[in-house]
Amino acid sequence: MTQAGRSLFIFGFYPLIMGLLFIAVPGLLVSLLGLPPLVYGWAGVLGLMALSIGIYHVTGGARDVLAYIDTTIYTRAGFALGLVMLIVTGQLPPIVLGLAAIDAIGAFWTWRCLKG
Repeated sequence: MTQAGRSLFIFGFYPLIMGLLFIAVPGLLVSLLGLPPLVYGWAGVLGLMALSIGIYHVTGGARDVLAYIDTTIYTRAGFALGLVMLIVTGQLPPIVLGLAAIDAIGAFWTWRCLKG
């Protein structure tokens, strides 16, 4: 596994864990993030999506799928920027900035592995 693949493989456990938490204990996670209560079922949908993304990341990283690894740099950075915009516009609480930071740092880590 290349360094870039390893960075994505390791990062992939973040959405896997978040997805499982949104499925298993959505109330706890929503409460910790200071989010408003979710309509029944939507936390599970969000969890399944995050779980799927985590599986893609772990698999793509482990198999060194370069096009996928490269694409995740931009999607993770874009996701972080999107979260920041939602915070700035008052749609999400500032604590969510921590999630944005995790994605931004992960994207930067993979970028450095590919470019460095």
